[in-house]
Amino acid sequence: MLSVEQSKIRQRRLRDEMAEHHIDLAVVTDYRHVYYLTACLVEPHQPVVLLMSSEGASTLIAPEGPWNVAADQVALYPTFSITQLVDDLTADAASFLSDALRRFPSPLRMFVEPSAMPLRLAAVLRDRVPQVEWVDLRPTMLRFRKRKDPDEIECIRASLRLAEVGYAAAKKAIAVGRTELDVYNAMYEAMTEHLGTSFRLEGDFAVGQRNDRGGGPPTRRVIEPGDLYILDIFPRIDGYACDLCRTFAVGDPTPVQREAWELVHGTLTEVAGLIEPGLTGGQVRAEMERRLHASTLARDSFFHHAGHGLGLQPHENPRMIVGCDHRMAVGDVFALEPGIYGPHLKGGIRLEHNYVLTPNGPEQLDAFPMDL
Repeated sequence: MLSVEQSKIRQRRLRDEMAEHHIDLAVVTDYRHVYYLTACLVEPHQPVVLLMSSEGASTLIAPEGPWNVAADQVALYPTFSITQLVDDLTADAASFLSDALRRFPSPLRMFVEPSAMPLRLAAVLRDRVPQVEWVDLRPTMLRFRKRKDPDEIECIRASLRLAEVGYAAAKKAIAVGRTELDVYNAMYEAMTEHLGTSFRLEGDFAVGQRNDRGGGPPTRRVIEPGDLYILDIFPRIDGYACDLCRTFAVGDPTPVQREAWELVHGTLTEVAGLIEPGLTGGQVRAEMERRLHASTLARDSFFHHAGHGLGLQPHENPRMIVGCDHRMAVGDVFALEPGIYGPHLKGGIRLEHNYVLTPNGPEQLDAFPMDL
């Protein structure tokens, strides 16, 4: 989980931003951003509000739970009762919000998150502070989130360890005659045993030509001799996701498959070595495409992004797509994932490492082998 102490540091950053832009009150309603600022992680469907004044006072409105959070006051609403129906959580949160606003001086300018604010909460704000100017907080939060703090990196490392448990299980399970579902189930069993509980396992689980232009959930597709099996997963631990991909050969790889693997692996290594502060996502994408498509093996099949940031979402800034002007900076945690595809490969090869950009260059965070 995120650290309460690091969350307080992030709150100080936000207050500095509030002072710079003359913001009196921040009303944070995106559950990811409340977690980022308080270490309180709720389910996406549960309304949660963090009120932060420019003077330092804070109030958290959250569902009932044994929270250890970075907030001066906490108001908890019920989520379950054996005597009555509890089905309108937003109404309870709105009532707490109305009460909590009385404890703050009437603001003139207010940070809000319109894209993550239920209408009932917005109505409370309009009613309680009708003359206030709303300023969208989302761009500020996305800028803050791009550079990861130590506790965030530890959460991502935990996600990577879980992914690597899954890949070890997959490598044992992949065999001619088995199905994509068989491999998925083997991965999920090993990963839940490692984690000690259930979780949501998403990603690409397609074997052979099913991964030629995408991938998707597992099916009853039977594994055939000579297939290449791309497994690209992004498990989430304590709110933070990694994004890792490996390709496995079914049986001994053909000479063409080995050559393709060398191309993709070499491209990944070479492009990672070029990453430095100031480089744009578009430049990374262009360089990766240039190296891959210089080979006839690729057959111009590299169609997707070159990589992306990681954190509270599996895909976030910086984005490494055509023309993107996001600039790499120290503290970015990101994935790089070159890939080539086609019938000549019986599927394709995609390989992915996760990194944090340090003053000395990219530091690789994952350790599971990449060999076919």
